[in-house]
Amino acid sequence: MPETENEMFRMARDELDRLGIPASHNKIWRSVHAYKAGAEEISFLAYLRITYKDPTGETAATNVQQEAARRFPKKRSPLMDLLTTDETAEFLHVPLATLRHFIATSQAPPSAKIGRRRMFRKADCEAWVQSKFDASSAA
Repeated sequence: MPETENEMFRMARDELDRLGIPASHNKIWRSVHAYKAGAEEISFLAYLRITYKDPTGETAATNVQQEAARRFPKKRSPLMDLLTTDETAEFLHVPLATLRHFIATSQAPPSAKIGRRRMFRKADCEAWVQSKFDASSAA
């Protein structure tokens, strides 16, 4: 991976020459900056090939991001589904003080202390809400 934008520019110019694709100085710089702004999941040369196959000749950063997401799907971490106390209160549409009261009286959704934070699984919060609806409809 090139370190500087100048190295990226030279690499892009050489690669486009090798592929026989005419590109102006400004267009190459736009490609360098667009890559640095959001397509770092793939190599710069792959980015160039995806960008310049676009028949309109425009720098297509969104096409590159979509192509990168298709080729390199991100593995979903179970940590992505964890909510902090503030996020849980917002998710449940209750004030933070109410959620803290629920925690103190063991009425809150299941949670765990991770480091200094109390964390909730989103699925547990959804199940907790569903159980509240089930209990109210049975009564």
